[in-house]
Amino acid sequence: MEFANHFIREYRRIDRFKWIRRALISFVTGIVMIIIGAILGSSSIAPVFILSGFGLIFLAFGFVFVFMLKEKSTSEAFYRLLKNQLWTPILAMTEPLRSITITDAWEPEGAFLTAWVAPRGVTKNVYYSLEVAPVKLSAIKIAHTVSSGKGTSQSVDFYGYILQVNAPTVTRFRLKTDRTPGWVKPLKEKIRPDHDESEDYHAEGDYQAWLTKADALKALGYDWVAMEADDGTLNIALHVWRLYPKITKQKGSLVAAHQTHLMNLKTLCDTVNSWVKATDSE
Repeated sequence: MEFANHFIREYRRIDRFKWIRRALISFVTGIVMIIIGAILGSSSIAPVFILSGFGLIFLAFGFVFVFMLKEKSTSEAFYRLLKNQLWTPILAMTEPLRSITITDAWEPEGAFLTAWVAPRGVTKNVYYSLEVAPVKLSAIKIAHTVSSGKGTSQSVDFYGYILQVNAPTVTRFRLKTDRTPGWVKPLKEKIRPDHDESEDYHAEGDYQAWLTKADALKALGYDWVAMEADDGTLNIALHVWRLYPKITKQKGSLVAAHQTHLMNLKTLCDTVNSWVKATDSE
């Protein structure tokens, strides 16, 4: 598995979090120097330690700024390396995975993302896309900018997978996980009643047959699910905490982890396809 060794070498060269490590080292060192300066008290060298400490803290913020500037380009380089130098060889060497095709980045059009999954989101990052025909899948982040008056930051509205498949026989519906805490629900029902008769989901349209399917996706480990069928297309959004397995230096465990990850994605796509086929045969 020479391709795994090559991937690990190239991954080290990218070093995605180099500037964050430098920022942490500078920040911690700066704090330590300030503390030492305070301990020295009236000593003539105390101001040197204190000023140097503050200088290192400001340097740490500079490293964070550089990381933010370079984050997009290094992220793109990493995912390009991941797809071309690790996943493509794994797909070629693993018979059950050969039905997966790594494709150009795509995201569903229409109101599914902007009006149902993440209504506030305006920024979309598509990290990778693949297809297990006829189901397409993209790993995506949706976020919006938050201003505090002193600066701006990015708030993530959705992070996970978007699946799409043609489903001309699926009648229109919308469904998504209700994240309202249990103790808040009685109050929420008084303010804005939910008439869909489902405790776990917000739903509308002809959704009854898809409640068990949403539960099945939760059973697979996806803690938040959103679905929409409209105009002959079924879209599904699934929240995940990680879009790819941890990158390890051991090539055997690295390849095994990513084989398992890709197999899980294939199983997910095959499951969704089987639901659509079952609807077609009804």
